[in-house]
Amino acid sequence: MAAATVDYTTPVGSIGSTYLHGLDVDERYAFGDRLERKGMNVYSIRGQGNAGIENADFAFEVVRQEKRSGSQRAMFFDAGYTFADTKWQPTVSYRYSRYSEGYDFLFQGGFRKRYQGEVAANYAGSVTSNMAINDVLLSVKPTETLTLNAMAFNYHQLSRTHEQDFAAREVDLFLDWMVTDNVTLSPLVGFYKPEKWLGDGGLQSGSASTNTYFQFIVWVAF
Repeated sequence: MAAATVDYTTPVGSIGSTYLHGLDVDERYAFGDRLERKGMNVYSIRGQGNAGIENADFAFEVVRQEKRSGSQRAMFFDAGYTFADTKWQPTVSYRYSRYSEGYDFLFQGGFRKRYQGEVAANYAGSVTSNMAINDVLLSVKPTETLTLNAMAFNYHQLSRTHEQDFAAREVDLFLDWMVTDNVTLSPLVGFYKPEKWLGDGGLQSGSASTNTYFQFIVWVAF
């Protein structure tokens, strides 16, 4: 890949653009639409800031992909607010993401330290193509070293639901605890429930029962 990016920053936020170009693909390891990454062009415009509103946070990104099979698009926007003068300084944020049917997930965008679902993004199939995602984040800070977080996701497949439907819901509960200035502990429990299962147009085998996922991360900063 070749990439170029430019950003312009002001006191109330920043706006920027990124350009990516696929130089080559090793055909021994690529298959299907991955082969289209050679010669693919990706154009992105994004912005983030508080728009002059203290304790607010806004962001957006719009992306266009040009490849042999045609044009694909993706976008996200989110808005959040921190009640800084309230006990535990609660933060609430909403994000909407949308990826067109043939969008190449190599350039996902829109994370801003917020994954598109710990279970869905890692294990449950493609949620960054042919998908619309609504998610809400609630965060509180009981102490300066402890942050409690909850995220809820709703995944809605845009097309081809008769072939294999990845529509689902997910809830993630996690915390960030700074044990020292250099070490942060971050346990997480996630609950993922698909709408369909294997044999009923979905991916999960057996049934559409809820999956429970546990994760524990130790962050060490130097």
